[in-house]
Amino acid sequence: MTNIKIFQAKKKDENQIIDFLINNHEWKASKLIWKNIFNNNWCDLDNFGYMLKDKNKIVGYFGIIFSKNKNHNFRYTANIHSWIVKPEYRGYSLLLLKKAMGLEDTLFISHSTINRILKIYYRYDWKILDDEQYYLLGYYYSNSNFKTKLINNENYTDLSENNKKIYLDHKDYYSIFFKILIGGKKILVIVKKKKN
Repeated sequence: MTNIKIFQAKKKDENQIIDFLINNHEWKASKLIWKNIFNNNWCDLDNFGYMLKDKNKIVGYFGIIFSKNKNHNFRYTANIHSWIVKPEYRGYSLLLLKKAMGLEDTLFISHSTINRILKIYYRYDWKILDDEQYYLLGYYYSNSNFKTKLINNENYTDLSENNKKIYLDHKDYYSIFFKILIGGKKILVIVKKKKN
């Protein structure tokens, strides 16, 4: 195992990574679903995480979807979607995490981490920002100028081109969409449904 190296995952590696995910990820998604992670509309970085390779074969993958961050003191948000390493290479798993954590000006977020991986993140002083979060949307009272409208497949075409793309990118992933109207302003809210 002296031929093990880490490589940055780029768009050109898409098919090789998708094949690896289909064959090794415990979440059995279709090729089309996995292809979506390589259609990034929030950032123009050609970075999709990191691959662990033995000779020229992928044996591990730390998948990231980057977006430009305008709300925090970071340049990018890095949404972690996968951390898969073949069992016989698990001893090298932390190399992937450490490589990713070496990125500067990046806020890492994981929305769907399983408990056994959470313990590893805690070791590196990661924190849970929101353990439970609730959105209560509706009319405050009959004369309120606060209104909500559910966005679905029938009316999403009323959204701007950018928001249509965001809707289509998320609609199959346990998400609910609302448009909030407050005093003439419109806010699009995406709420993640809790999986049972």
